[in-house]
Amino acid sequence: MRIAPNDTTFVVSAVLNACSHSGLIKEGFQIYESMQTNHDIEPDIKHKTCIIDMLGRAGFLEEAHFFIDSDETDTIIWMTLLGASRKYNNIEFGEVAFERVISQSPSNAAAYILIWVITFVSEDDKHKEINLIRAELDTLRLELLESKLYHPDTSLGMKKDITTEEEKEKVLFQHCEKLAIAYGLISLPKGSTLCITANLRVCGDCHQAAKAISKIRECDIIVRDGNCSCGEYW
Repeated sequence: MRIAPNDTTFVVSAVLNACSHSGLIKEGFQIYESMQTNHDIEPDIKHKTCIIDMLGRAGFLEEAHFFIDSDETDTIIWMTLLGASRKYNNIEFGEVAFERVISQSPSNAAAYILIWVITFVSEDDKHKEINLIRAELDTLRLELLESKLYHPDTSLGMKKDITTEEEKEKVLFQHCEKLAIAYGLISLPKGSTLCITANLRVCGDCHQAAKAISKIRECDIIVRDGNCSCGEYW
C-alpha cells in the first residue's frame, strides 16, 4: 500500500534528519524539493532547519547561511547555524547567528556557551574580555611557578624560532585549555567547579597545570578530551 506523504510523515520518519546525520546532501535536497513538486507540501520551518543542519554538519556554512531568510526570526534555525559554526570554529558565521539568537532570546544560555567555545582557540585574541583573561593567565603563571606544584613541560612541540625557556613557557600559557580555565576563574564565583571540554587530546602540560591550579585556587577542574567513536561526523 502506497501512502502519500504529508508534512507530518516527512518529519516523523526523520528522512531529512537521516540525510543530515549521514552526510547525504544531494539526497536531502532531492527530498526537500520533491515535497512541493511531487507531493504539494509547502516546506515549513522544521524542514528548513533540517536542511540548514545538513549543510552545517558537512561544513557548508556559507551555503547554510544563504539558505536562511535575511528576516528570519526563528531561534532554532539560528541556533542550528551557531552549532555548526562551533563545530568548525567559524567565528564569522558564529557571531552572526549569535546576534540573531540573543536578539530574540537574550537569556539563551546555550547560545552564550556555543559562542564562547568558538572564541577559545589557541593564541586567540578576539574575545571581548581577552585583556582580563591574559591578566589572569599572568597571575596563574606566577602562582604556579611559586607553588612548586607545576613545572612547565617545554619539551613539547615548539616553533623553531622559539628558543629561550621563558618564551617557551609563555607559549604554553597560550593553549586554549588554559585560556578557558582563566576565563572560568574570572567569570564564576570563587570555588566553582570548572568543566573544560577540548576537541583534541589535552597536552601533558595543560593536564599538570590544571591539577596544580585546582589545588592553588581550591576548586574542582574537569577537563575532557574530545575523542569519540562517531568518526568525526555528528
